[in-house]
Amino acid sequence: MAEQLSGHTIVHLLTTVHHGGAERVVLELAQRQRDLGADVRVICLQQKGELLPAFDAAHIPVALVPGGGRPGALRMAWRLGRTLRDARPTVVHTHNSAPQIAAGLGQRLRHWRQPGAILVHTEHGRLSDLRPGLLQWRRWTAGEFDALFAVSADARDQLLQHGIRSANGVAVIRNGIDLSRFARRDDTQANAARIVHVGRLDHIKGQDILLAAMPLVRAAVGAVRLVIVGDGPARSTLEAQAGRLGIAGVVEFAGATSDVRPYLQAAALFALPSRSEGISIALLEAMATGLAVVATDVGGNHEVIQSGRVGLLVAPESPDELAAGMITLLRAPAMAREMGIAARQEIAARFSSRHTALAYAEQYASARGAAPRRRAA
Repeated sequence: MAEQLSGHTIVHLLTTVHHGGAERVVLELAQRQRDLGADVRVICLQQKGELLPAFDAAHIPVALVPGGGRPGALRMAWRLGRTLRDARPTVVHTHNSAPQIAAGLGQRLRHWRQPGAILVHTEHGRLSDLRPGLLQWRRWTAGEFDALFAVSADARDQLLQHGIRSANGVAVIRNGIDLSRFARRDDTQANAARIVHVGRLDHIKGQDILLAAMPLVRAAVGAVRLVIVGDGPARSTLEAQAGRLGIAGVVEFAGATSDVRPYLQAAALFALPSRSEGISIALLEAMATGLAVVATDVGGNHEVIQSGRVGLLVAPESPDELAAGMITLLRAPAMAREMGIAARQEIAARFSSRHTALAYAEQYASARGAAPRRRAA
């Protein structure tokens, strides 16, 4: 498989490299692709971000489109097209909506592709912006792509529902992580009454539902602590909610971090109360650590979690159901421990970053073989 990427220059196109699922997927994927022989780099449309040191440490160059920031779509596409013409990549891989539009429009304006180069796209979750104008842009520019991918069947189905597809439809390639980075949780060191959640503090991630569930959990099991790892626009609102619920003293807002492993190692349970998900990297990392999980049955979560085996799936938007799931596992530590063991085995079998990188390598080769002959830029 390695020879499929040897000699290729891959550019991953992101809006930013802030803390986020798509950005962490790209960091992991870029490292594995480099291991498979590719020259890999990242270009950001608007700004770099807090994950830049992690990309630097992995020796993955990150550049900003010259004159970036937030220009209009046409100006951004024009600048990006010039940047890509100069870079002469063999693969340009966009992630989520703004990069898809910019690269597709840039190709139409600047014809930046050299012969044999391919343009591919990954959708990392359900579409967050369903404005008709934006969807029309996405449908129109998708025609420039040789392949479209989604990280879950749910995300694929939504793309197809809205007519966003390449000539070959949309393939599913699920996210993966490097299991070797996540030692199995030591039960003797973890806090049996600590719940951890990792995610951007945003309405779509459902932390307000998790906070609303906590008084019910405390009433049922007594002393319990919730650690929320992450930052985002909803932080002040969530802190105020914790105060109103009288749980400010048992909820720790730990902020964003580039290394969640200490928080996962110290917990008894992982909670994911999202309103929407693709294939959550935070969920995969918690499972790799050997944590049982309670997650809402949205998006790709059911593609990862076999409820009752590696954790529990509950209805979204329901503090009562979320609390019931957490109470069940906190009251049955032996069952939670067995679920955690099964969760780690599931990650090893189905969600490794090497498997994901090899799947993309195969799809790149397929797209290259199917792509029409392009004229030189």
